[in-house]
Amino acid sequence: MSRDVFKYNVVSIVIQTLIYTSIPLPGLVLNALTLYTVFKSLVFRQQATYLLLSNLALVDILNSNTIPLRLVLVYTTDFDLYRTICLVQSIFNPIVISTTGCSMLLVIVERYISIAYPFKQDKIFSTRKTILFITGSWVLAVGGTLSTRRNEVPLEPGDPCNITKLQIAFRTALYTFIVLLPMSVLWTRILMMARNERRKIQIQVISVMAAKDATDRIHGNTKLNAAALAVVGAFFITTVPYFCSQFVYVMFVSVTDSWISIKEVFVAVIFVNSVTNPVLFCWKNKTFQAALKKNIAKLRCYPN
Repeated sequence: MSRDVFKYNVVSIVIQTLIYTSIPLPGLVLNALTLYTVFKSLVFRQQATYLLLSNLALVDILNSNTIPLRLVLVYTTDFDLYRTICLVQSIFNPIVISTTGCSMLLVIVERYISIAYPFKQDKIFSTRKTILFITGSWVLAVGGTLSTRRNEVPLEPGDPCNITKLQIAFRTALYTFIVLLPMSVLWTRILMMARNERRKIQIQVISVMAAKDATDRIHGNTKLNAAALAVVGAFFITTVPYFCSQFVYVMFVSVTDSWISIKEVFVAVIFVNSVTNPVLFCWKNKTFQAALKKNIAKLRCYPN
C-alpha cells in the first residue's frame, strides 16, 4: 500500500524539509558541548540552573535524534513504513515535549525563587533536590504520556498519525494548565522583578555578606536570569503556536489537508528549540560562554 507524499501543501513540505535537514547535526553538537561544559566544571555542577539546563540539553539531544524520522514521514511513499514510524513518534514525541516543558518550568521556578527568596534558593534547589526534581519531571512526562495514550483511531483513511479529538483535547489542556500557564505567569513576574533585582538583593544580601560577595551574587543572578528568560521565551515562541492550532482544531475545525499542513509546520518549528536553547544560553551568559570556548579549545588541541 502506498501514500501520496504531495497530497498536502507543497510549501509545508518545503518548510519541514528545511527545518529537518538543518537541525540534527547542530543540535547534537551544541547540546553535547553544553552537557560536556556543565559536567566538566565543578562550579556549574553545583548550581541548580546549570543542572536544569544540562537536563534540557539531554532532552534536545534525544529530540535531534528523532528528526530524521520526521523527514522520513514527510517523503516516504511506503504506507507500512509511514505507519510504523508514526506509531513510534506518537509515543516518543509527547514524552520529549512533556519533558522539555517540565524542564523549562523547573528552570523558571528556580529563577523566580532566586529573585523572590534569594536566601531560600540554595535550600530549595540544592544539588540533591535538583536531581530529584529532574528525575520526577521524567517520571511525570513518561507516565503522563503512557497513561493518556489510547489506541490511535485514524481521523481519515490512510493517515494513522492523526488521533481522536478527545485525546488531543486532553493532552492540550493538560499541557496548557500544568506547564504553559504557570510558566507564562512566572516568566512575566520575573521580567517585572528583574528591574528591581539589583536593589532588592543589595538590601537583603549586603547586610550579612561582604560587599564583594553581594556584588558577585547580584551580577551572577542577572546573567542567569537573562539566559533563562531568553531560553524560556524562545520555547514560548516555538511551542505556543502548535498548542493554539490544536485548540482551534478541537473547537472549530474539521480535518482538512490545509489543517494537517499547518499542524505539521508548527510541529517542525518546535524542533528548532533543539538548536536555539544552547545558542541563547551561551549568548546571554558570558561566564558559560567563556567556559564553553575554553573546552572547545582543549578538545581541538587534544593529542591523537
